[in-house]
Formats: sequence, C-alpha cells, structure tokens
Amino acid sequence: MRSTAPLLASILALSPLCPQPSLAASASAELQKALNSAPEESNRLTAFSKLEAAGTLDAQQIIRSITDTSPLVRAQALRVGTALAVQDPELELRLLALAHDRSAPVRLQLLSSLPKLPNPKSNVLFLQVLSAEIENPAAWPIAIASLKDNLWPTLLKLHTEPSWKKDSIGRSRFLELATNSLRESGSIETISAIFDFCADSTPPDQRWFRLALLRGLLGRTPAPKEPVPKTVHLDSIPPSLQTLLSSKDSDIRKILTAPEGLILWPSSQ
Repeated sequence: MRSTAPLLASILALSPLCPQPSLAASASAELQKALNSAPEESNRLTAFSKLEAAGTLDAQQIIRSITDTSPLVRAQALRVGTALAVQDPELELRLLALAHDRSAPVRLQLLSSLPKLPNPKSNVLFLQVLSAEIENPAAWPIAIASLKDNLWPTLLKLHTEPSWKKDSIGRSRFLELATNSLRESGSIETISAIFDFCADSTPPDQRWFRLALLRGLLGRTPAPKEPVPKTVHLDSIPPSLQTLLSSKDSDIRKILTAPEGLILWPSSQ
C-alpha cells in the first residue's frame, strides 16, 4: 500500500496564510487525521488552520479538538467553535465546560468567547475567569474589547464579587483601562453614571475601587508615541461630580483637578 505521508507533508507545507476555499476529499481526510492524531503540536495546529480556511470544521471536530492535549489547539477550537455554538446548545455546553481549563491560552480565549454565548451561565463564568486571570496583563484588553456595551454593567458586578473586595495591581489596572475605554467611547450618560457611582458611599475597604475608576476616567498625559487620548467636554457639572469635587478625600480631589485631566467641565476649562 502506498504511504500517504508524502501527501500529508505536501498539504501541511502549504502556507496557512493562503485561503483554501476547497480541498480534495483525500486532502481533507489527511488533514483531519493529522489534526486528531499527529504527535507534533505544530502539525495539529497547521492542520486546524487549513481546515478552518477551507470551512470544513464542524461541531463534531470542534468537540474532539477541545479535548486535545495542546492548550493552543484547545484555544483555537474554542475560538472557531464559539460562532457554531450560538446555534448548537450541545456544543455550547462543551465550550462552557472549558471554564475549568487552567491553561493561559484557553482562559484568554474564554474572555473573548464567553460574552458571545447566549447561555446565561456564560456571564457568571466570564466573571470567574476574569477574576482568576486579572493579574495577567494580556487578559485586560481582551476582556474590555469583548464586553463592548456591557462593560460598565460588568464593572458594577465586579464591585460585588467577594474576590474584588481588596485591591491588587491587576484589579486596579483593569479598572483604569476599562473606564479609560468608556471615556474614549464619548458616552456622556455612561460617564455620568460612573460619577454617580463614585459619589455614593462605598465600603471603606473598597475605596481603592472608586479611585481606580476615577483615575481611568479622567486619564493621564499619554506617553511618547501613544495616541493622544480623547478629551470629553461636559456642558455642565453633574451633581455627583460636584459632590466629588467637595469630597473630604484628598485623593479624589487630586484626581479630579489634575491639569492633565481628560474630562473638562465649565469651571475646569
């Protein structure tokens, strides 16, 4: 019997950057075989990429690939499987189970995928994964980008999470980046909601939470070569902002009156 190894080698040697709109049945079969049984991780990843480009990855293959020994293969299967799972409850449940995966590639992909899944459990799992990965800087922009319009409601939920009662470098930095993103969106309604939240009484041990929100919201002078951040101009001072400006907390007043502040109101301009 003629060996199929040369055929597989030639298929895998094709550039993964070149779309494969159609594959011969024999080539597709060889790639699926490589994806499911090749000992080298790199060959399995290449086979996955080519099958994805050809549009031949189905739910059953995704289910097999999310049990792969390679975290990178599992993460890629989760990425591709997310869109399929929206219309496939069984596959969705399999993907949700990956929230117990402890590998960084899968957890980072979960932060991107979970907000896209319709199952209500995805919201709870997202908070759990984010809280577990919050000291990983790579997680911050992924989580912020994936939440989109749900970013501010998610920050409010984090405020009530037991694991967010105390400050940490990762928690504060994430909150700063999140409210920085909200300011960049230019939504006066959301900005006012953040001021309202910060003006309300907060448990003393979560003062750090309020300070982090305000630091990110008001912004700081950009570093060299960074894009100039957007400045938001308020037509009037919201009552909650006036309350904050009169706060007994000197750190709050310092943040609000910093000369490089990126939210301006009549008396500050």
